[in-house]
Amino acid sequence: MKIEYNFFKDLCTLILIGVGSIIGSGWLFAAYYASKDAGPASIISWIIGAILTLLMALLLAEIASFYPLTGLFGRLMVLSHNKDIGFVFAASNLISIIILIPLEAESTVQYISTVFPRLTDYLFQNSEFTWIGTLIVSIFIIFYITANFWGLKSLSKVNNSITIIKIVVPIMTAIIIICMAFANTRFIGHQETFMPYGYGSIFSAIINCGILYSFFGFPAIAAFSSETKWAKRLIPLALILCISICLFIYLMLQIAFIGAVPENMLTNGWAAIDFTSPLAQLAGLLGLHVLMIVLYADACLSPSGTGIIYLGSGTRFLTAMSQDGHIPSYFGYIHSKYLFSRRALISISIFCLCLIWFFKNWKSIVILITVAQILACLGIPLAFYRLRKYHLHLKRLFRMRFGLSLSLFIYLLLTYLIVIAEFKAVITTFLLEIILFAVYAAISNKGNIRRQFRTWFSAWSMFIYMIVICLISFCFNKISHKILYSHGGFLLFLVISTTLFYFIAHQKDYNTDKKTIQSL
Repeated sequence: MKIEYNFFKDLCTLILIGVGSIIGSGWLFAAYYASKDAGPASIISWIIGAILTLLMALLLAEIASFYPLTGLFGRLMVLSHNKDIGFVFAASNLISIIILIPLEAESTVQYISTVFPRLTDYLFQNSEFTWIGTLIVSIFIIFYITANFWGLKSLSKVNNSITIIKIVVPIMTAIIIICMAFANTRFIGHQETFMPYGYGSIFSAIINCGILYSFFGFPAIAAFSSETKWAKRLIPLALILCISICLFIYLMLQIAFIGAVPENMLTNGWAAIDFTSPLAQLAGLLGLHVLMIVLYADACLSPSGTGIIYLGSGTRFLTAMSQDGHIPSYFGYIHSKYLFSRRALISISIFCLCLIWFFKNWKSIVILITVAQILACLGIPLAFYRLRKYHLHLKRLFRMRFGLSLSLFIYLLLTYLIVIAEFKAVITTFLLEIILFAVYAAISNKGNIRRQFRTWFSAWSMFIYMIVICLISFCFNKISHKILYSHGGFLLFLVISTTLFYFIAHQKDYNTDKKTIQSL
């Protein structure tokens, strides 16, 4: 009985970590922006986003069942390929996490200013934080550090309480709005169609309106796998339950929002609706003032809960990069009692405090984070394909059916989403990746030009991928959408992307250093 209780306790902890990581500031905005972009068809966007996330999670679950390692998501390509190409994906994931932490803290402070309008002038000037606002954001990040300082036990105590609230409030909000003001005519009101802006808007909403961003966070479960017992059994179940819970919450919120928007606001279509704090302002328009107050209060809490989890995940990813030889071993020192690296925690926290001075707008950075997250997620199908096809000796307690076919499908869908994202975010992310890799190649090889060349060549397929996809994205965004949406253009995209998949999946290691993988 004690074993069953501990198993169930660890399962609940992992699920709450996953849900707490997924549900942050995104649930307060994504339904609104998705409605503006796709209208009622945004419901399909959420379902597609959830299916994509669930498939990636199940592929990750199979890998985690035989590799329950600290920071697993950030080191997938190291396990399947080599540490050089693995750096590309690890760096992309770490970038998105580190940028997101101060972003969530800033969201919390921004909501505080909304609740107390008199504070706005002290916290913001010209739509940016003042030094007082920046100081308050720093205090929230220090709170994140405190919640993580004593490892998973202290983190779970803080996170479990916050996450329960983050689950209850959105569900309660959706139920109240549906019961008080739901009208099914909203689903075909504008232009008398469920899909007023075409099927292309369904996919663009996934990346440009924060839907995929709102689901990202599931790898946090795998990040803590080495700190729990029964990890090989817990990870798949925790991932499935976590994403299912979040999909249920997001769908309820989207349906409630679409069904409750006042008719007079839809005169010029869904793209014309205008809210600052969407759900809270909608509740105010419907006369639900108590709910409005609860939403403002929860809006201050939800981003902080996500920031706490991401700081913990980022710490473990940095530790994993150190153990894989991507960065100095100093960051890989594991505390004997708390089983994580406090050095990595402090280092990431300092970097986050510095980032506050550069990123002061939630909306402008979300798409950039999403592109970085998708690039990191590409490592899941690529690593899965390689590990499934060429590492048959590994014993799998969980096996994903049709895994090889699904890995190609997921890779193609993720690549498609990168192409239709804003070109500025795509080129910025890819350039940042190349710059970081150049620094990594120079530091890890200590001036040895021949070794540096081998390092670049051990990841050549990913840089060809970035160049080609960047060119396709430029054509789609700057020349014409019809290039991709035509039958011939889409077929050409599939051929090119599949060819790139083949080369990346079969990428060789030209550094021939196997010590990193053997030590995992």
